[in-house]
Order: sequence, then structure tokens, then C-alpha cells
Amino acid sequence: MPKRPLTTPTPHPNSKTACCFCGRQGHGTRARTAIRRTQCPAFGKTCQSCGRPNHTSQMCWQTTEQESAIQEVVSDMTEGTLPHQTWDQTSKTWVQRRSPPQPTLNVVVSTHRTDFQTHGQTLRREQRNIATRALADTGCQSCLAGPTLMRDLDLRAQNLTPTSLTMRPPSRNHLPIMGAALTRIRAADTDKETRQMVYFSPIATKLYLSMSACSDLGLINLGFPLCPPAPLAQIRDRQINKAAPPKETLWQQEAPGPAHHRPGRDRQTASK
Repeated sequence: MPKRPLTTPTPHPNSKTACCFCGRQGHGTRARTAIRRTQCPAFGKTCQSCGRPNHTSQMCWQTTEQESAIQEVVSDMTEGTLPHQTWDQTSKTWVQRRSPPQPTLNVVVSTHRTDFQTHGQTLRREQRNIATRALADTGCQSCLAGPTLMRDLDLRAQNLTPTSLTMRPPSRNHLPIMGAALTRIRAADTDKETRQMVYFSPIATKLYLSMSACSDLGLINLGFPLCPPAPLAQIRDRQINKAAPPKETLWQQEAPGPAHHRPGRDRQTASK
């Protein structure tokens, strides 16, 4: 008995509609397997979104369902949006009002050659003073700045001290750190000064003052965030396990207050 000759499967009658597996026209929306095997470009391929075979990521049903669910949630949230409300002490009620601006202040940031020599670094200039705006961020455990301040201070990559400290802001897992520099930060209005190791990140857009810097500059109470401020005895109990600063370190000797970021202790993890 002679074998029947192999014939090309006839395309789906509704061939002008897009295929739900590859998105192309010409072989129907849901063609038979024999047609898809020869005419559907997605047949035999693996989806990059869900890992299942025979369809592309652009036509993935799982991705579409997830996006639909997200859009549904967003729509439900935006339909009944409420402007920002603040409590008015005078009228004893909630009133529509904009959020207060970010707490910024004028500061003068300076670098000194003697400070850099503490860790074997060098500076081309003896001293450099830069006036800038800083954001008082009590939730930041270390001072952070970006390339703009680094350029204004005439710092190069070779001037920065390598560090193992990592920062974890809310929006990403880790913040890239180029290095750190010993600085002196003075409040322009009060002339109070703090000495801080500032960490430089390529994605930072401003100078962030840490909680310790805010305390040294008199922006917050010594016992922050306790309310009322903690007694001095309780504050001393917090610091009882801190190591004494080495006498031979110029940075520690010249600092007016407790030393921050002591050498060998920069392995702490700061959250931003």
C-alpha cells in the first residue's frame, strides 16, 4: 500500500488574527500543533518570563495577568486618592496642606592636609573650603555626598580612602561607594563644627548629614531620639563599650568631640 504524500497543514481559516503564542498573523489565533510546528516562530522556544515552552515573553499569559493585577490595584488606589493632611492644633482637625520642605542648612565643608596624612593620603592643597547646602538626615548613620561636592573639594579618586562600609537605602540593596574622605563640616549660622568621614557615592545628589553630625552641630538633642532627652548618665552607659581613641592619631587628637569612624571600625553597616 503506497504511503500518502506529506502535505503542509492548511492554515487556520481565521489567519488574519494575531497568534496568541507569537503575536504574528497568518496561521490563526490558536492553530493546531501541526500548523504551529511549521509556521509559528514561537514553537519550540522557551519563554523568558515564565520558563514555559512554545510562546514568547511578549505573549506570556502569566506576565499579562500580573500586569493586569498591578494595574487593578493602582486603579483602586488612584480612584480614591486623598491629598496630604496635617493636624491643625488651632482648629483641632485635619486640614489639606503640603508636606514641609526638607530640612536643609548652609554649611562649610573643608578638607585639611593634616587629616588626610593620618591615613597616608595626600592633598594638593593645604586646605579647601566649600560652602554648600546639606540635608539633615537623622536616619543616616554616616555622612554621604556625591560627585559634585567631591569635584568642588578638588578631590580625585586617589585621594579617597577605600572602605568596607556598605549603605543600604530603602530604594536599593546596596549603595555604590567610591571611597571616603576626612572632612570638617561647619554650620554657617552657628559656627559649630563636626569632623566626619564623608562617603562618596556616584549616585548621590547632595550632602547628607548623619545623626552624629546633626548632634555635633546642635540640630538635635544629645539623647535623640528619646523624648524627653536621656540623662547624661544614660548616654554614658550607651558609650561605655566604645574603645578609646588612639593617642598617636592626629585626627583623634584634634577632634573637639567624640571621634567618629575610627580606623578599624568602619566595618559597620550603615542604613540609609
